[in-house]
Amino acid sequence: MYNTTVTLCASKIIQDVNSSQLSAIDIYEEFNSPGLPFLVQNFSVLWTMERDGEDSPTPEARIRISQDSQELGNFPLSVDFQDLKRTRSILMLGSLVIVLPTPLNVEFILDNNVDKTLRFPVSVTPTAVEPQAAS
Repeated sequence: MYNTTVTLCASKIIQDVNSSQLSAIDIYEEFNSPGLPFLVQNFSVLWTMERDGEDSPTPEARIRISQDSQELGNFPLSVDFQDLKRTRSILMLGSLVIVLPTPLNVEFILDNNVDKTLRFPVSVTPTAVEPQAAS
């Protein structure tokens, strides 16, 4: 049976070429903007998973990003455990447009089953406009 071990979304996820260690920069917890729609400049997703010995080394995997019933993206991933028990995938988007003041959902789907969902609150806080003094 497959098991998701770590999921996170960040501005950037960097993998060291020599050690293969990962670093996540600006981990997302929520989104706040003065208005809608707004652009998230960089959006990266980390997904680590493990498998039992009888699981296929190449499961069907994808990440779906949505708000309410509006799908913002559906990204198939090439996952290959090879002979290992654990693997990881990184999805990097150049940008993501948030269109609604509703939670952003990131679903991790393995063999057509939603294995995990991350929900990020989205809030709109208009900036106050200072009245100009009459001259």
